[in-house]
Amino acid sequence: MDDIKFLKKKGYIHKKNFFDNDEIEKIKILSSHLHTTSNTKVVNNLHNNKEAWSLLVNSKIINFLKNFYDTGEVFYLYNSHSVLQKIDEKVDSNWHRDNACRVYGVGPDWKNNYNVLRVAIYLNDEKNDENGLNLVINSHQKKKFVCFIIRKLRQNFKRIYFNKVFRFFFDKFIGKKVITKTGDCIFFYANMYHSAIRSKKNLNSRKALFLTYGTNNNHTDNFLNYYIYYHPNDHSFDNKKNSKEEFTNYLKDNGLLEKLPSKKETIEGFTI
Repeated sequence: MDDIKFLKKKGYIHKKNFFDNDEIEKIKILSSHLHTTSNTKVVNNLHNNKEAWSLLVNSKIINFLKNFYDTGEVFYLYNSHSVLQKIDEKVDSNWHRDNACRVYGVGPDWKNNYNVLRVAIYLNDEKNDENGLNLVINSHQKKKFVCFIIRKLRQNFKRIYFNKVFRFFFDKFIGKKVITKTGDCIFFYANMYHSAIRSKKNLNSRKALFLTYGTNNNHTDNFLNYYIYYHPNDHSFDNKKNSKEEFTNYLKDNGLLEKLPSKKETIEGFTI
């Protein structure tokens, strides 16, 4: 099975050694600069940092996405962030989805071949068998039965759902751990149920960047509308830092399209 078929069927694809050593060193320098400047664990809205623009249009990432989207049209969706958590800091490992309509089966994200993709780039230096993603395979598809069970538990049996024993069982037997090394990439659907890998000792550090892309359809429109108008962390462009026109032209010059919602829309199933 080729990469694109695997991604569409399973909901993710783990690309080992996606970046070579020289490329990784440049991304590490970017990560270090982002977090030194902001002094925070998470740096949001990489499009507001000019030094990150080259990563957003990285040719390896974009060529993979163009092969994935039948039309070849790729949009950057103004949702990106860099994570740097040190070895003595607890890694957030809550199960969640990154799409707009997160309640399983409710809203347009569960219709018409949803295809907004997240790209996770891993930069960890140390040897560690607990870095990467824990994923519920096929949970990007409406037909996945386990998602129906999760939805019912969250809605009606929250005490069970948030119980530590249940969470351990879920992490161990339902989720699939995708272990990553420096230079690896994971492409996965934004509506896929996932979490960071839960550390047994809370000693694993985490250094990664996450980018989001779509193509010319209503899923892209809804994702942008949700994150720019509804999400508590505004992902729109900050004209005080850089020129919006310059960034738009930069995207176009590098084969990406730019598309922002003209007004706030209410969509069934938005998780606010």
